[in-house]
Amino acid sequence: MNWLVRIALGVANMPDTTVAELEKSLPGFTRIAAEFKAMAPDITSAAPHVEAIVPVITRMWPDIQTILPHITALVPIYNRMLPTIKMIYPDVVANLPTIEDLIAFVQK
Repeated sequence: MNWLVRIALGVANMPDTTVAELEKSLPGFTRIAAEFKAMAPDITSAAPHVEAIVPVITRMWPDIQTILPHITALVPIYNRMLPTIKMIYPDVVANLPTIEDLIAFVQK
């Protein structure tokens, strides 16, 4: 840590334990800052889309609160089913034309 920062923290009566914790956290802060800097173009690109959906989400908030417990309950079920879905998905895609033909034939 920069000696000038240490003096400023001392003048501000920052406890030594807090200064030590801050010093230990600096590498993490550095990594976080670097990652956010790397993500800056994506964050900038996302901003207008986020700004566009915030009013919609705000209007939908009561409905979101109503369905949230159900979504929360469905997540573990979805997670249990996901490996099977991933396994059979190629077969579903490969056989879909046949299934569509069968449905069309039955509906005639």
